[in-house]
Amino acid sequence: TRLCLEDYLKRVLRDVVVLVEHADRFTCTVMDVVFALKRNGQVLYGYGDVYPQTRGQRVTKLRNKIVLSNEESESIITGSQQQQQQQQQQLLQDKEGE
Repeated sequence: TRLCLEDYLKRVLRDVVVLVEHADRFTCTVMDVVFALKRNGQVLYGYGDVYPQTRGQRVTKLRNKIVLSNEESESIITGSQQQQQQQQQQLLQDKEGE
């Protein structure tokens, strides 16, 4: 069990050190530790989905947004087409009434 604990701490601390060095800092923040734990599969209570996300999670979220935005734009286009058709019908009715 000691070896498992040592291995786990090495992985988490290695991730923390990489994050701190990448940010050009000398001090480790709480969010560095939270992100390192999240990368290793241990999410702390209260730090769930707020910050930060892994690359895979960000990619999935962006893909879902793109799919939703495409569906919304299609519905907007069909909605505007329906409005144009209604306006044309109204104009035809007005011309026939004259």
